[in-house]
Amino acid sequence: MRANVKYISAVVMTTLVGVIAYQASWLTQLYRQQKDLIERQYRNMLIWSDNQEISERIHALMPEEGVDVKLSLNLFTEETDCNPEQDGQDVIEDPYATTATSLMQMLHASVDSLMPPDVHKVDSVFARLTEKEQLHFDYQITYLNQGKEAGTAASADYRPDSSDSVIDYWLDDTKQREYRLTLAVSPAGVMRHMAGILAASLLLLAVIGLGMWYLIHLLRKMRTLDQLKTDFTNNMTHELKTPISVAYSAIDSLLNFDISDDPQLARKYLQIGQEQLSVLAGLTEQILTMSRHPAKYADLEMQQVPLLPLLQTLIEQHKLKAKKDVQFHLDVNPDNLCVTADRHQLFRILGNLIDNAIKYSRPAVSIDITARKNRISVSDNGNGISPDDLPHLFEKFYRSKHQKGVKGFGLGLYFVRTMMERMGGSVAVDTTPGKGSVFTLTFKGECSPPPQNNTTT
Repeated sequence: MRANVKYISAVVMTTLVGVIAYQASWLTQLYRQQKDLIERQYRNMLIWSDNQEISERIHALMPEEGVDVKLSLNLFTEETDCNPEQDGQDVIEDPYATTATSLMQMLHASVDSLMPPDVHKVDSVFARLTEKEQLHFDYQITYLNQGKEAGTAASADYRPDSSDSVIDYWLDDTKQREYRLTLAVSPAGVMRHMAGILAASLLLLAVIGLGMWYLIHLLRKMRTLDQLKTDFTNNMTHELKTPISVAYSAIDSLLNFDISDDPQLARKYLQIGQEQLSVLAGLTEQILTMSRHPAKYADLEMQQVPLLPLLQTLIEQHKLKAKKDVQFHLDVNPDNLCVTADRHQLFRILGNLIDNAIKYSRPAVSIDITARKNRISVSDNGNGISPDDLPHLFEKFYRSKHQKGVKGFGLGLYFVRTMMERMGGSVAVDTTPGKGSVFTLTFKGECSPPPQNNTTT
């Protein structure tokens, strides 16, 4: 399972990197296309502005005829959105760009000799077009005559840079006169025009990335569950094998050895078998209880449970069965303190906490049990809990990798948390590695037992 998860994770990550690389390549190509489109739009607007400017000069040269001429040559290609509005005057249109360009060059040859081009009028028309088309890049329009600057107009505070785009629009076929448009097409400006596509691409990448991350998360979780299942099976086999083996040996001794003359020895073997079968029954019950969904547990019998006698019983039981030197310190205040809980489940909850305190402590164990209103704390002088284990401490089947040689199924603290939540309470832990841990149970509801005389226990 672990090898499969690594292989699948590698495939998923490779696929994600491939998708990101392809998307980046596609966006780079789209950026270049968008930049070229913007430059073509600016070129067409420059041509249109020249069209308007030369029309005004022709009108100025023929005032005595009373002719109101507006020249418009359709030089715009399908790739551009630039389509300046007409003002209703006479229009001469030529759908062929080459022919239109030739006509404009012929007009310039005739008109420019009578009245030179006015670059500021070109800029005035050009500025209105850029505003209409919502193209807000810095630019400079320069009129060059035989390579010499004859007029310049630019957007506010613009200074041309060597990295800026240069667009030449020739006014004659000999390429002696031209309008040169210097354009600062910034990456940020191009991306603003690609905002919708960029947003959709980023959203798509986010969805793909999130989906792949979730897939890897599920695979890792499956691997963890598979490991927990294996550990649980191994621990369960070991835990069940011990009482079965001891009980089998005791019964085998009764059957195969003549001990009828020694009733005390026979009784001892029977007691050993009974104790081991009792342990086996307890383990089986614990496994069956934890295997059921919490909603399928038997209904709780919530009642007012006096804590002092219950804790005293638990302490005596654990003193008898503990294989370590255990010292208990019990502090219940007041003596008749009680909590609202299911007595049987509370007995098992506290038994689990005390059992863990003994198992995970030093050879000489000191356990303090403190009970106050709606709260019980069980503290020990054990090894404490590693910070790595704390987030998983109450998970089903979880066992610390730092505690070696301690038997268990990883069900005890899961049971504690589950039952406390079912009773409306909670469990918390405070630990210091190397010094011990404190588990605190908090109960819900008021408990008011009959008043009793204070006694010293």
